[in-house]
Amino acid sequence: MVYTIPLEKEVSSIDVKKGEVEDKITALHFESAQGMSFLGEVSPGLYPVVYTGERRDDSIWYGHSINESTIETNGDMRIINRLTLTKTNVRIIVFTKELIEKCLRDVFSKEEISKALSNRAYQLTEEGIKQFVDIHSHFLEGKRVANEELKLFCIRLFSSPSPLNHPVKKRAKVVESAINLMNAHIKDPLSIKEIGFQLNISDRTLELAFKEYLNLTPKQYYRRLLLVMIESELRANKEVSISNVIQQYEIYNLSQFGANFKDYFDKRPSDIAASKEEMNPFGWNEKIFV
Repeated sequence: MVYTIPLEKEVSSIDVKKGEVEDKITALHFESAQGMSFLGEVSPGLYPVVYTGERRDDSIWYGHSINESTIETNGDMRIINRLTLTKTNVRIIVFTKELIEKCLRDVFSKEEISKALSNRAYQLTEEGIKQFVDIHSHFLEGKRVANEELKLFCIRLFSSPSPLNHPVKKRAKVVESAINLMNAHIKDPLSIKEIGFQLNISDRTLELAFKEYLNLTPKQYYRRLLLVMIESELRANKEVSISNVIQQYEIYNLSQFGANFKDYFDKRPSDIAASKEEMNPFGWNEKIFV
């Protein structure tokens, strides 16, 4: 599952669109005036291809910044680690690997296909980016794309690997590294001081980096990450005890947790557990990533 964490309180400003074509392709479009953090795991056999639009100076993909001609993928990794700072305009086409291999097999050898699918970034011309956006728009509307058009795009894309070597601003890297630590220790939370110690920076430096890019303190982001993951777990498993789930995350102040949960989701934990809805409170179904 991929967790999508809004970086501002006004979560209603997020616009999410989804389209599907024959269960082999899913198109997604996330737009928001705020930044978002994408963390989680993609199911085997799926291959997300991502474009984050024209605003690239504040986007980070696996520890590297990217430019306006870059298409990103997960390569041979199943873990999603994506941070869009300040503003979100993310276009995603989730292909099956089987479909991509079918498009490439007339031009690439089996070994070349395997190598191409392991890359995590591709550099396209303006024409190539336009082709991706056009194909994405068709899929988003549930329309088919001609096999030859899809094949041409896949060949163009996977023939243009790009090294992820664009420099990242120091404070942006601090933010990403801290979020990685938070995610790694989600059920045995670190203190903000411990995170700073592991990153070899002061608490003040850490807080200034988060405030600059996310307009949140590290503590506020960490709390938000915990809330999103707990809410998702409660929604996914209606039979579990709320108190048992909360204790797994080493949260023992239940009244404070309940207040934070209600403030963020405008619902109580018991409302989530009792609901039959699969949609998360921000308006999309996380199973689209599974």
